[in-house]
Amino acid sequence: LLNAVLKDPAVIIYLNNNNNFISNVNENLAREYLELFTLGEGNYAEADIRNLAKVFAGESVNPISQEYEQLSVGSGSRGREVLGKKIVIPEDSVSLVLEMAAHSSHMAEVFFREYINAEKLDNQTVFSIAKAYFESDFEISALIRATLESPAFWAEENRYSLIKDPIDLVLGTARTIGMTNDMDLDFRYFRSAFVNIGYDLINPPNVAGYPGGMSWIDGGVLEKRIDM
Repeated sequence: LLNAVLKDPAVIIYLNNNNNFISNVNENLAREYLELFTLGEGNYAEADIRNLAKVFAGESVNPISQEYEQLSVGSGSRGREVLGKKIVIPEDSVSLVLEMAAHSSHMAEVFFREYINAEKLDNQTVFSIAKAYFESDFEISALIRATLESPAFWAEENRYSLIKDPIDLVLGTARTIGMTNDMDLDFRYFRSAFVNIGYDLINPPNVAGYPGGMSWIDGGVLEKRIDM
């Protein structure tokens, strides 16, 4: 999955790596790769970002085919030290982050906040989920299984601790009242409903996406949700 992310044209363009050349380095992809996708904030240094960005230099998208393309004229030819280890090609960064305990912990925390409790973290449960993920050789199926089988997932104190995002709220309501694809509906209504309650589909405010949690019911958004 991480290897695919690094070659994905949408990721490359959204994070400006098509403008990342060894002569004019752009750090966006390198920063989000470490902060959001793999290790989490605080588990790397600014020097790691700078050096990783140089390793990612030249990873681009062909303007005609819109497919991944490696521009040798824009890439660096020598290795860089990232997280205490010298790496040469972008693929080296995958094994590099997987070797760090911070990766398993970061992913376990992401899944805990998404499926169990967005506001109150249980470190013991996070450790248990991370352990299962690590021991499975980083299988996403093991990560989700460990999350859903944890006692915390079923605990009474965690019931009603998650707030539905607009996608879940709108489409879940549509299903509940029996709406189906073969009805005579203008499905553009759904998109306007999303926007009205704070979610512009495929246009997040930044690469981290929407903050979620209590932000879905802040201020006048709760009233709009009820009206919708």
